[in-house]
Amino acid sequence: MLRKAAKTIARQIPPIGRLIKQRDQLLREVQQLKSEAIDTDGHDFMVARDQWQAALPTEIDFWRRIIDGTYPNPDWVADMHLRMSNEYGFPSYLVPYANRESVTRILDVGAGPQTVIGSVGAPGPIEIIAVDPLADEYNAFLDQHGLTPVRTQPWHLRHCVFPQRSRSRSRSPDGYPSDGGCLQT
Repeated sequence: MLRKAAKTIARQIPPIGRLIKQRDQLLREVQQLKSEAIDTDGHDFMVARDQWQAALPTEIDFWRRIIDGTYPNPDWVADMHLRMSNEYGFPSYLVPYANRESVTRILDVGAGPQTVIGSVGAPGPIEIIAVDPLADEYNAFLDQHGLTPVRTQPWHLRHCVFPQRSRSRSRSPDGYPSDGGCLQT
């Protein structure tokens, strides 16, 4: 009863009343976003997931053709084979995050059959943890061709949102990449 009376009085004081109304409006908007499974950029996660799943056969076929060399763009095929060699360069945009003294662990999420992160020119020792939901399919193609690059590990996250600008480089005690930048929904 007292709480209701205090709320009524607070609403009668113009600045407090406006703040309460704004808070209530924001809470309604957040609830609406959650119920529609839409992020703040307007992406419908359910539609995006369905589209992703529908495109999986095309994705798998694309990489199969790149790996076996039958893809029509020879530059892309050559780039993939260079990535699988020990001659691929360390990306300059990662240099500021690399530790010169000890091993820098880099989690490449959605790496495909081969990470785009090479070790040549790295400012210090690196360990690349490449993960992709299609890793088993990619690794089967690589095995068929006798290729042994940094292997992509299967990592199946369901209903997981990765914040932009997340820089988590952690691992769980069992050695698998942690979901340290991941918000389970």
